[in-house]
Amino acid sequence: MGAAPSTTFNPVQDLPSLSGKVAIVTGSSSGIGFASLQHLSRMGAKVYMAAQDENRAKEAIDRLDEEGREPGLGEVIWHELDLKDPRSAKESAERFIARERKLDILVNNPALILAIGNVQVLNADDIEESMAINYLGPYIFTKTLLPLLESTASLDGADVRIINVESDGYRYAKYLEYGSKEAWNHLFKWYLLPSLQRYVYSKLALHLWTNHLGRRLSERRSNVLVIITQPGIILSDGAIRPLYSLPYPSF
Repeated sequence: MGAAPSTTFNPVQDLPSLSGKVAIVTGSSSGIGFASLQHLSRMGAKVYMAAQDENRAKEAIDRLDEEGREPGLGEVIWHELDLKDPRSAKESAERFIARERKLDILVNNPALILAIGNVQVLNADDIEESMAINYLGPYIFTKTLLPLLESTASLDGADVRIINVESDGYRYAKYLEYGSKEAWNHLFKWYLLPSLQRYVYSKLALHLWTNHLGRRLSERRSNVLVIITQPGIILSDGAIRPLYSLPYPSF
């Protein structure tokens, strides 16, 4: 059983100023990603809203202003990112590197649950979309951005972090094979909720990769801190999509 949420912590009052910091939050046009971006911008950071749909991103930025982002603090900029296509994820990271000289905070916030029974949705590379969006896309995006993150970490006073938004659901993954594309596309057809099993399977992949990345950076004495965070079961506004037939919460 997890710890109870704090009754005293107030992010607006207790978080330090992030003025001069540059951040990316993926999947931040709604849900947990939106809330994360909102707080970072309130603390003064320049925050890139990494999302695929420009119209939804613009609507989200308008919502930030409506909910009191306190204009004049952090700037929020839409940055196109399609995590289901690894080539697009790499190109998106390269565009960011061409635009910015530093990156202090990267929040990977992928969370796709396709609630459509036994039907799989595959990307252009015939990889199941839960794995593409929740693991492979963030892996490629982060790997491409890593040199910029590490160069930023070498600056005086830097505090560079990669935060991967996890799911406690990874503990319920029963299928543990990751050695082939066929394994990534496992049907989970004997499970009551195959789509949920695909989700926890992809989140376990993210968890394992995060542990590996943290060890690798530690071994080479990198100053980039890698963190896994588990927000709990939240029925956020980002939990339901038009493709979904059931309103699964974002784990």
